[in-house]
Amino acid sequence: MASDTPNANEDKKSRTAGCRSKITFAVCKRYVSASKEAGCRASAKFKEMSRRAQVASALGVCGVLVASVLLAYAVYENRATGGVGFYYAKDLELAEKLPVDVKKKTFFDFMRPMAEAENARVLALRSKIQSARKNGSNPDWLRDAGTDYGVEWSGTEWDQLLARVDAVPLSLILTQSANESSWAQSRFAVTGNNMFGQWCFVEGCGMVPANRDVDKQHEVAKYRSVNGSVRAYINNLNSSRAYSKLRALRADARQQGRVASGVELAAGLLPYSERGQAYVSEIQAMMRTNAKLMQTD
Repeated sequence: MASDTPNANEDKKSRTAGCRSKITFAVCKRYVSASKEAGCRASAKFKEMSRRAQVASALGVCGVLVASVLLAYAVYENRATGGVGFYYAKDLELAEKLPVDVKKKTFFDFMRPMAEAENARVLALRSKIQSARKNGSNPDWLRDAGTDYGVEWSGTEWDQLLARVDAVPLSLILTQSANESSWAQSRFAVTGNNMFGQWCFVEGCGMVPANRDVDKQHEVAKYRSVNGSVRAYINNLNSSRAYSKLRALRADARQQGRVASGVELAAGLLPYSERGQAYVSEIQAMMRTNAKLMQTD
């Protein structure tokens, strides 16, 4: 990007390129706003670029600024989402006239890239941990990984950490998201990109359920993107004490040299819903019914 304090020759070149000194900051601001609508949503890089716009616009480098903003955001989005881009529930269109199977497949195809990207991110960390263990090293980032996954790392909790840092079956992710979000049609999905019905417990952190008991304080979490909802869901299953059975089933399958199926791990979801076993049975039935449409495990 051009310097905030270009010399006279650079300033002259920028003016002849089309962004002349008579262009006011208001005009330049409109360019930046347009670029934001094109994809620069709430990025720290975008905020920094917007600040520089006040200086750059007066110096005649609006076009360079906008290009820099778009490029910076593209890099940010690619890194933040594992290369799949940000997804929003409101962008999923399921027309009423569509056949049921088409609606279901459209939903699964919408969710799949995010689920695969987040699982890939988790498995990359798992591989990194395994390499550190094999090499007999204990880098500082292991303590951070332990914190993220609810393990108090002292340098020896390898098995405990690896039991948590692992992928969640794609079929389970797709099925629970469909069930909890009413196929992305629920208020919590459309308004808050929450595809898994996850709660938060700080006032104002999300959306208050209409039927919440008067003695309850939970809210349904809001996410900036569906990607964030998927990441939070996977981390919840991998770190919460409530899902220790799910993780044990997954670890046992790995010890047997196989990957646990979604139907198998659903048995560890008893705490996910107040309905208990009825909820687990419903999730397992949905997985079996939609297996061909999901095309997963």
